Amino acid sequence: MHFALRLFLFVLALTSSSAASEVKAPQNAILDSGGLSWSCEQGFNRRGAECVAIIIPQNAYATSTRFGQRGWICARGFVASQKKCVLFGIPKNSHLNVSGDLWRCNRGYKAEANDCVAILVPENGFLKTSPTGKGWSCERGYRPLDGECHKIATPENGYLTNATHGKGWACERGFQATETACEKVEVPQNGYLTGDSVGRGWTCERGYSIEDRTCVAVDLPEYAHLNQRGDGWSCPRPFVQLEASCVIE
Repeated sequence: MHFALRLFLFVLALTSSSAASEVKAPQNAILDSGGLSWSCEQGFNRRGAECVAIIIPQNAYATSTRFGQRGWICARGFVASQKKCVLFGIPKNSHLNVSGDLWRCNRGYKAEANDCVAILVPENGFLKTSPTGKGWSCERGYRPLDGECHKIATPENGYLTNATHGKGWACERGFQATETACEKVEVPQNGYLTGDSVGRGWTCERGYSIEDRTCVAVDLPEYAHLNQRGDGWSCPRPFVQLEASCVIE
């Protein structure tokens, strides 16, 4: 019986301690999972031991008050001004962004100060995806100059390129560009086109070397072989070059 009494008193003490430690939440508050503390419901602020309703202005909605937040946010299209939500003014020919706190000009318009002004697209031009800069580009075959799109003059045996600088054209294979024309590349016998846009535009077959505008056969001395480029010769070991011959030292 003595043991049973001690066990009863021990359980009674635990129950009394738990009851004493329980926290009573005020109206419009929520206890935490352990029942040891509470926080105010959304739309209420803690003031001492109470939860006081937050005054939410017109065109706003309740949010969390954690981390010092004020507990409300203005609806899309409105911005906070002191304790109110005022209409977010946007210029003509514009629209609100997804968040509703900034505006963007509609396609075909660009921002200038606090307005959206029409982008003037010249003939043979088109609107760019991004309204930055002029807001337009020229069609292929045209270049911008003084607010207009000027046709690129392509010479015979030339073709348009996609380059935004330089001439805007290049020559077909077998031709090289001068200032305003494409001149035919004259390839000598035993030569072939390289496709280079500068220089001769041609080189010699293996076994020939360039002399002036011709390809001359490489004269191999005894024991020699063509070099790696194929336009000269070298001596194999144990031979060494001595003037125009391969000799053994």
